[in-house]
Amino acid sequence: MDLLRYDPLCPEVELISLEPDPPDPSSIFAAPISTSTPQPADTPSTSQVPTPSTAESTHMSRADADVEELMRFTADLEPVIRDLIREYRDVFPPYLSYSGIPPMRGVEHSIQLVPDYRVHHQAPYRLSIPEATELKRQLEELLRLGFIKPSNSPWGAPVLFARKADGTLCLCIDYRGLNRYTVKNSYPMPRADELFDRLAGNRFFTKIDLRSGYHQIRVAAEDQPKTAFRSRFGHYEFTVMPFGLTNAPATFHTMMNDIFRDILEEYVLVYLDDILVYSRTLEYHIEDLRDVLQRLRKHGFYVKLSKCRFAQRKVDFLGHHVSDQGLHMDDAKITAIAEWPVPTSAKQLRNWNTCVSSLRWSCAVPSSSIFISPILIPSS
Repeated sequence: MDLLRYDPLCPEVELISLEPDPPDPSSIFAAPISTSTPQPADTPSTSQVPTPSTAESTHMSRADADVEELMRFTADLEPVIRDLIREYRDVFPPYLSYSGIPPMRGVEHSIQLVPDYRVHHQAPYRLSIPEATELKRQLEELLRLGFIKPSNSPWGAPVLFARKADGTLCLCIDYRGLNRYTVKNSYPMPRADELFDRLAGNRFFTKIDLRSGYHQIRVAAEDQPKTAFRSRFGHYEFTVMPFGLTNAPATFHTMMNDIFRDILEEYVLVYLDDILVYSRTLEYHIEDLRDVLQRLRKHGFYVKLSKCRFAQRKVDFLGHHVSDQGLHMDDAKITAIAEWPVPTSAKQLRNWNTCVSSLRWSCAVPSSSIFISPILIPSS
């Protein structure tokens, strides 16, 4: 097998963005990116060993950040909920870098290849000057977190940028070449409409958003070289699960199901890194929420406090408004469907059908196939 044989891109696989957590301004280093193999953990270099004064200063800055974030995002909550969050404040670190590389758990992401695979590598894509500057910054952050490391793997996916709605650049890794030769995991994902059925009759809802959920799961050591990617600043591979791998959602959901298996659909719903706790009374809700936070603490998972909503009567979950009054579609989605251009091709019609079919979860539509079949069946 020729390890350096070029393999063309796989056009049918969608690019998925890589979004590291915002950096800690007090701890980002400005040194150039290293391309050497990291030193073992038991023999750190002199430059990596913090002095007592530096360690004390870092500890104080982290403590201040913890207090500031807790005060900012819990000020409007009920005192009993605020006390519960403070009790589990270690589950809500301001930055994921506080926890470092995730611990060893029963689930790691593995990449099994088909027998006739070919190692895929590709030259880096051309980047503009602003993109190159942003790439270097994000690589430094990922290296600092320990999420990537220098690599000499024969694999090598290119990187590129997509622009977000707010104008900022989002780093993407083009894993289509690797995904083409990956054995697909058939682990079942939950149906959103079945999850919504469980919410009837409940009055209190808490939405929990994991902090960079995929990056809290390790990649199996033997499969880390397959995640390698190329850039103008070097060749790196992931130690944690990146976005864009074909089986990453299945791995993540396996981990979540293992943690919450005995309480799933009792008072917890999980869809990838979105966790919804629901209860009929506030007293029960506090007990249920404490159980969920305790399980996350036990398994070493961390939550992004700024994206959580605690003990609310109305929350957003899977693109819908969930409340004690029922399930409602987001108004923006309804407007988008109402203003959808009239389809003029089979492809446009399929796109419209996919979009409008989601309405049956939140509207009294018994079956969209009844009214759409005259459109799909060609006339004689």
